[in-house]
Amino acid sequence: MPVDLSPEFGLSGDEVDLNEAERVKALGLEIIDRQDGPFNVDFEGLEQANSIVVALMICWHRHATLAGKTIEFSRLSKDLHNIIAFSGLTRVLETS
Repeated sequence: MPVDLSPEFGLSGDEVDLNEAERVKALGLEIIDRQDGPFNVDFEGLEQANSIVVALMICWHRHATLAGKTIEFSRLSKDLHNIIAFSGLTRVLETS
């Protein structure tokens, strides 16, 4: 199942791969640009985590911060927690 990002910032689908990463990134940036924060990105519907997802999180976090908005990430899988910890990004990305 392709990955989708709802206007409520719910990520769902199988796995974000390089073929769709740019599309999903752009959807998130659009949501941040057109809505007031704070934002909560819900990862419950995402089947598999990988480093591309972490790169998206960093991009969205940076974009929201530069726009003066708050973004949080919730319901991360154990695998996604592990990738974030291994990357040394726990303090930045694991806010809920």
